[in-house]
This record gives sequence, structure tokens and C-alpha cells, in this order.
Amino acid sequence: MVAEGYKMSIIFVTSSDFGQANVILAVAEQLLQHKESSFSVHIASTASLASRLAQLGPKPNAHFHSIPGDSMFGSYVKAGHQIDGLLHRPGVRGAISSFTNVPKMMEHWKNGQYLRSYNVCKEIIQQLLPAVVVVDPICAPEIDACRVLGQKLIVLSPMGLKDLLVPVQPWGGMLWNYPA
Repeated sequence: MVAEGYKMSIIFVTSSDFGQANVILAVAEQLLQHKESSFSVHIASTASLASRLAQLGPKPNAHFHSIPGDSMFGSYVKAGHQIDGLLHRPGVRGAISSFTNVPKMMEHWKNGQYLRSYNVCKEIIQQLLPAVVVVDPICAPEIDACRVLGQKLIVLSPMGLKDLLVPVQPWGGMLWNYPA
């Protein structure tokens, strides 16, 4: 039996980058729309997302948790790279040329940043004991924290299935076949 006034915690974890955060923020906002919501919504991200949440107005059941560091794109730009350098032609040749950007995008996990993000997320989960964690697939340290803790998680992405299933294509299918 659930005590009256109890709010079930749900943690949403996302990158603070606009395109990445939009889907998770939209779902969280829908849960907060209902006056009699039985959910306590917690959003965990880098600090730059806090100002965007403030624009939604006061939400008594919404809580922000800061994950240390910069967003993936924020650190990419801070390192002196140009966002338009991420654009590439379609097709195999364009995709292959884009692979040079992968190490640049991962730079934000230097100097222990991956472990710091992992530990903070783990602490948030252990403190809140959420029913579920809804996480953006580019938040690898946070996904690892969920898996180590045995936490139920839902991966919610602004990307289509074809973008997410590339790594699981057998026989190098990502190079010659559409993901299925």
C-alpha cells in the first residue's frame, strides 16, 4: 500500500545539448502537467540545462540534479572545434569521413570526467531509489551506473532506430545494409 502524498521518483538523464534534451524534457513536462501527478520528476544533466528548466516555470514536483562537466557538444566547441565540422555527406563515404570526429566528441570524458559523471549518477540513484531512470543513449557513464546498480532503465532518444542499431548489426551490416 502506498502512503498518501507519496510521489514515485523518476529520474530523467540527458545531455544539456538542445537537440538531445528536447525529447526527455518533453516527456518529463507531460508527467508534470497533471496537478495530481503521483510522480516526482528528477532531471539530471550538466549545469547548463538548469536555466532551460527554469523557463518552464515553477513545478513543485520537479527537481534538478547537476552532473559535473560540460555537454558533449559544449566541450567540442570549447576545445576549439566548429559545429559545422560535424556535417558530412550522406552515404558510406560521408559516414567514413565523419568517423574522424568521434575522438573529438569523446574529449569531454578526459581526466576522469567519465568516472565523475558515473559516480554522481550512482549517488543520485542510491539517494532517490527511483522506479525507473529514463536516459539518453549518449549518456554512457549514467547508463553504466544504472547497469551496475541493477536499476530499471528506459533509453529514450531523439534519434531514429537506424542510428541506435548500427553497433548490433551482424557481419558488418552497417556498411552494406540498413539496420534492421
